[in-house]
Amino acid sequence: MDGGEAQPLTTLATEANQPVWSPDGAHIAFVSAVWPEFSDRPFPESDRLNRERMAEREQSPVKARVFTQLLYRHWDSWVEGKRQHLFVVPVRDGAAVGDPRDVTPGDRDAVPTSSTFSAGDDFAFSPDGQELAYTATPVPTREEAWSTDHDLYVVSLATGERRQLTANPAADGFPRYSPDGRYLAYRAQERAGFEADRWQIWLLDRATGERRSLTAGFDASVEAFVWAPDSRALYFEAEEQGTRPLWRVELAGGVVKRVVVGGANGGVQITPDGRSLVLTRASLSRPAEVLVTELGTGNLRALSRVNDAIVREWCVTAPESVWYGGAGGTPIQMWVVKPPGFEAGKRYPLVYLVHGGPQGPGWTVGPIAGIRSSGRRKVMWWPCPTPAAARDLASSLSTRSAATGAASATRT
Repeated sequence: MDGGEAQPLTTLATEANQPVWSPDGAHIAFVSAVWPEFSDRPFPESDRLNRERMAEREQSPVKARVFTQLLYRHWDSWVEGKRQHLFVVPVRDGAAVGDPRDVTPGDRDAVPTSSTFSAGDDFAFSPDGQELAYTATPVPTREEAWSTDHDLYVVSLATGERRQLTANPAADGFPRYSPDGRYLAYRAQERAGFEADRWQIWLLDRATGERRSLTAGFDASVEAFVWAPDSRALYFEAEEQGTRPLWRVELAGGVVKRVVVGGANGGVQITPDGRSLVLTRASLSRPAEVLVTELGTGNLRALSRVNDAIVREWCVTAPESVWYGGAGGTPIQMWVVKPPGFEAGKRYPLVYLVHGGPQGPGWTVGPIAGIRSSGRRKVMWWPCPTPAAARDLASSLSTRSAATGAASATRT
């Protein structure tokens, strides 16, 4: 790319995020949170009405809010009755050549509103650019706070017709078309209402409608994945003992294989020739950098070193993995980070890190700056249950707290 000043393609009152190019470069799909009652109107009118609604609320002296259903807030943002819709805008020579079009109008979100059900951009263009597959949130909307029933849909960009692809009562999401267009791969859970259930990769034959799990015997939750260019395999992220390796699974079946180990790997992309993976990697002693690995060799090469100067100033010890028996003899992995200059036999303050859960294990995703910045040397440790143990514990707690579903009102 030649670079230069960025030029706006859209000026929506409700802003745009998560842009995704169509394979032919003729369109960009993106997400915008809009008021559903305006969403089926022509774009100039709907955008004007959204802008007026926003101005009215901003200028109103009344700041009290009335809620009639969940979910009403995500982290530090009010939902305000808006829905996250998918828009498509035509592009030519670096400029928009028409108005954006809301292709998912109505009172329903077209992407998950909770990161619990998301693995990135939860929509994708078909290889021919004629349709979008996307992840719709549970209906009826009044029950979405305690339902996990996300389903996959496709929408024709020519006609606007929408068609449901999955009817699994548990969660489905993250659709990705195979390069040859024959299959649609996606993530799915099996247990309805249980948001900590294991995510598997499912494969849908677009011609026959047949579907099957590619990772039924894999004891970890699949995160984001990419297709191999020959449409014969997928590469995906999944946690293992406090790290996040990259894995390969073939459509023909067989054992899931590790292809990149060590650290927390993510953002994986594959080169057009299928020979190399480009990825990010972080660890407890180093922020994320961009790396490339040639498949089959195991060799990793850094493409970025933007954090070298920072890391040279740090004095962070490598984390140590320890296993111990938990309740009922459940094996629990523990990570221990000792302070610089640690001396055996001396007494040190202990920091016990509790991170979320117990829906999933912790992992070595980023530097522990707090050990140095606190001004005191400390030993830091946190438990990391196996995937099966984490699911079992989350299941028991979910069962005991089933009567408090309203607690999910601000689930993110």
